[in-house]
Amino acid sequence: MNCLEIRRLLLADPMSQQASVGEHLSECEECARFAKHLNSFESGLSRASKVDAPEGLASRILLRQRLLAEQNRRKRIGMATAATFLLGLVAVMGGFITNGMFGSDPASLEQVVLQHVNDELHHLQDHKNLSVQQLNSVLKRHGTELSALPGRTINYAGACPIRKNQGAHVIVDSATGPVTVLFMPGEFVKHRSKLNDKRFQGVIIPTRQGSMAIIAEDPQQIEQLEHELAKQIINLS
Repeated sequence: MNCLEIRRLLLADPMSQQASVGEHLSECEECARFAKHLNSFESGLSRASKVDAPEGLASRILLRQRLLAEQNRRKRIGMATAATFLLGLVAVMGGFITNGMFGSDPASLEQVVLQHVNDELHHLQDHKNLSVQQLNSVLKRHGTELSALPGRTINYAGACPIRKNQGAHVIVDSATGPVTVLFMPGEFVKHRSKLNDKRFQGVIIPTRQGSMAIIAEDPQQIEQLEHELAKQIINLS
């Protein structure tokens, strides 16, 4: 057998007792040194395998694995909680924006008033000829009464919702057509403001209880009725 075959055999079985191996090692100094190093390595490996493991090593390994698993579980819970909070926050913020809960913007109230009048156009055809007493039976629920409306015919008076508050919807006549008045308790504004769309014009006026809107197609009738109401309104609270 040549050197290559001998070394392959020794790598497969370092403790080989074949006669041909012994004969070759007695004649080949290089292969003898190879066999010696290989036997030394095998002896060291054998001794290492017989060393006892430190007491409690298995328990410490298992404990560390449990601690790592618990840390990973807490991280997953924390991430899930954060994601849930973020989704909830987005939903709440979206609700605030959709429902206009970031403040009583006068522009948004103007839009609400115009929308309400356009939704109730059929009342512009009413001609109930109500008395001031009948009108006040509606208004006094909202802390307001009128002492009189001389020269005016009251065509309609009824309760109506303005956003989250209950208000009053009143329609009186004028020389150029009906004029709508919305009494809006709880809808406070700081200043008198104007509003308009393709058909109507109007104003929103601050009052003690909230605000009042006057809407018509003729702006002159709006100003005239505004002056009359300023003189005739009685605040009950």
